Amino acid sequence: MKEKEIEKAIIEWLQAQGHYAVKVQSGKMLATYKGKQRMINMAPKGTPDILACINGKFVAIEVKKDEAGVKAWGKVADKLRRGEAIAPSRHRELEQVLTQIDIMNTGGVCMVCSSINELEHDLKLSKVI
Repeated sequence: MKEKEIEKAIIEWLQAQGHYAVKVQSGKMLATYKGKQRMINMAPKGTPDILACINGKFVAIEVKKDEAGVKAWGKVADKLRRGEAIAPSRHRELEQVLTQIDIMNTGGVCMVCSSINELEHDLKLSKVI
C-alpha cells in the first residue's frame, strides 16, 4: 500500500470514529497568481502527515508506507537520543523527530505508524482511546 493510501485510510478511520483529522502538506509549492509565479510556504518541514484531535488530545501522526520505514525513523530518533551523528540522507527524518519532540514538550501526543492497526494500538498505549 502506498503512503498516501495509508494516510487516507487513517483519516477516514479517525473521522468515522468521530475524531477530527486532517492531512497536512509541508514544504513549498510553486504557484501562479495573476500571471506571476510565487513560492508558497506550506507547513514547516518536519510537520507530521496527519494532525488530529482525539478525545480532546492533540495527536500528530507521521505515516510510513511499511514497518521498515517506521523502524528506520525509530533508528534516527534513537541516535538523536544518544547524541550520535545522523547521516545527511536521514535529515528529513531528523526534522520529523525534532518536530515531534516540540509537540510532545507542549503536551501533544505523537506517533509513527504504517497502518490503522498500529495507530489504534499506539493510541491505546498512549491512553488517548
